[in-house]
Amino acid sequence: MTAAIDPLTPEGFLPRQIGKNARSSFRFAMAALAPMERRAALAVYGFCRVIDDIADGDLPRSEKLARLAAWQEAINDWQNGDTSHHFSALMADDPILSKLPPSAFLQLIDGMLKDASGPPEIHSFDDLLRYCGLVSVPVGTLYLHILKVADEALPALATALGEAVQITNILRDIPEDLQLGRCYLPRQWLHHGGVQLLQDPELDAVFQRLHQAAGRRYQESRLLTAQLSDFNARIGVGMIHDSYEILHRMIAGLPQRGFRPLRFQRARRLSRTAAAVLPAYLRRLALSAVKKL
Repeated sequence: MTAAIDPLTPEGFLPRQIGKNARSSFRFAMAALAPMERRAALAVYGFCRVIDDIADGDLPRSEKLARLAAWQEAINDWQNGDTSHHFSALMADDPILSKLPPSAFLQLIDGMLKDASGPPEIHSFDDLLRYCGLVSVPVGTLYLHILKVADEALPALATALGEAVQITNILRDIPEDLQLGRCYLPRQWLHHGGVQLLQDPELDAVFQRLHQAAGRRYQESRLLTAQLSDFNARIGVGMIHDSYEILHRMIAGLPQRGFRPLRFQRARRLSRTAAAVLPAYLRRLALSAVKKL
């Protein structure tokens, strides 16, 4: 009997299978993309899910580092034109994926290596932004390349959107990260850490300070998106922006709720994301119909 190929390895990478388990909000955010763009976005999502699962999983530290090193090697192979294994062949054969910057994938690996090596050291807000520059801004860079955002507009938009999304996720996941022994909040803003974090008298103020910082980045992202000259790029970036800004608004009162999510939060986010995406999806259909005339 042939042994099953490990899906967390470059040789077993199956983005379509990973996409079946994707969060529904991601599916809606990608719904209005053209098929080729949607397939490329799914591959990037799948890559991010795999390396995140490795870094946050239950494997021994040495195994995590070895697996992430294998992904580093696979990306370097693709970058050097070696298509002898599944991942590099998939990237090279796709007309959109083949043009994505390997450096962004390698930055993401660097971020996961830091996570896998132990709790992150986030002493200041600048440390947090540097961390975002490893684990989230490169994701924004890849998606914006897929959406054909012009090179001159890409760095500022990727930074604003990447930092907004990552800070939102950090604020949502405070209790979950605490269970893993991690704190992504600036340590110098807090009195306590570790298991005492949720009792820290400064936690509410720190949460609100970071929530406001993310809000400013969403505003910047919206302004930069509105300035994009390409209609399809504005639609695609707008959908990603809206799906996460909805979450940002929904988590605003988490400390007052004892970090308990809103009732039916997942369903609420899903319905609001669908409502935000639907107009873009209809515009996409109308534009396609006009082109066929």
